[in-house]
Amino acid sequence: MESVEFDAKGEFQTLFFLYEQNAKEKNVTLINSIDANIPDYLESDILRLKQILSNLLSNAIKFTPEGKSIELIISFDAQTNLLHCEVRDEGIGIAQENIEQITQAFTQADSSTARKYGGTGLGLSIVTKLLTLFGVALKIESQLGKGSSFSFDLPVALSSKKMQTQQEDVPTTFTNNKVLVAEDNKTNQMLIRILLEELDLEVSIADDGAIAEEMYKKGHYNLVLMDINMPNKNGSEALLAIRAYEKENNSFTPIVALTANAVSGDAEKYLAEGFNDYLAKPIDDKKLLFVLRRYLTK
Repeated sequence: MESVEFDAKGEFQTLFFLYEQNAKEKNVTLINSIDANIPDYLESDILRLKQILSNLLSNAIKFTPEGKSIELIISFDAQTNLLHCEVRDEGIGIAQENIEQITQAFTQADSSTARKYGGTGLGLSIVTKLLTLFGVALKIESQLGKGSSFSFDLPVALSSKKMQTQQEDVPTTFTNNKVLVAEDNKTNQMLIRILLEELDLEVSIADDGAIAEEMYKKGHYNLVLMDINMPNKNGSEALLAIRAYEKENNSFTPIVALTANAVSGDAEKYLAEGFNDYLAKPIDDKKLLFVLRRYLTK
């Protein structure tokens, strides 16, 4: 576990927009109930918190029929410093006698659920284990055929140091920041290099995941942009190797997935794997700048 300062509204809104697209593809409405009064910056383990919410949202979309809705509810209690997170759906629901067992690994409500909806039955097990690291429990309320609510109240700290708010209309450069780009396509390499160097970033290019891993171990980088589909070692494999190396050396660098699958339902998987963020290809200039501002200092 780690406690880091993060842009609360930015992180939660980005997560919402990601799953809003996935919900639309299934003709399901995702309702944004992220409280505008949440503090701008909080301290917690945002990577694991996003993994938890990603699993809950992914499950809700899977088990909610077309034409129905899902609500993402996030609020903050200033008296207790508790962050309330809830995913409420109008899905198939869970029988009362099955609620306890569905948090166990490889378990779904019944065999017909697995046949109809697929999946491994790991989602809620992962959520439960991650919440245990935070010292909190997952609350489940459900009515068969009507829907479910999955919620938890997470202790968080108010930011001890105020992060600088960066305005869109302020010219931005990122001098003294080094970015490692893992990308096997030569044309994409050239385009990404141009975009990054225009922002005064020092850019290093790796042709595949294996090379990226070795370059990362030998150099110091402030950010890694990692393509998913590469020869020799793909982006997910390289991520796992880098995270293992960081654990041994007590270090951490944000890693952003570069993927053409961001709107096809795969993007949430990358967040769950441990990527800090994602960018769809071809890369949009404004979205790239948004990600750079989030992880790099000016």
